[in-house]
Formats: sequence, C-alpha cells, structure tokens
Amino acid sequence: MKVISQVSDFGLTEGREYEVLEESAGFYKVQLDNGNISYRNGYLFNKGKGGAEDEV
Repeated sequence: MKVISQVSDFGLTEGREYEVLEESAGFYKVQLDNGNISYRNGYLFNKGKGGAEDEV
C-alpha cells in the first residue's frame, strides 16, 4: 500500500508518496527521508490511489 504524507515534519515531506512496509494499531512503518525505517501515526498520511501493485 502507498500513502501520501500530509506534513513536512517527523522525517516526512508533505505530498510525497511512501510505501507502507507494515501497518500496526493505526501506525504505518515507512522509510523516512533520511533512509531510516520507523513507525509513524496514520493520521499523518492520506491513502494513495489504488493500483495493481497495491496490496489488498
């Protein structure tokens, strides 16, 4: 699944698309702009448009 950041903070860039590596309890595990992988609260993102490569 892909999500789009709503903020430019917490290692994210507003409007940038991020691949969700894992989802747990309302948090998304994503690779941050600096290359680190971390969980971020789901409220920081909008879900991206669905596509064939998205998981169901």
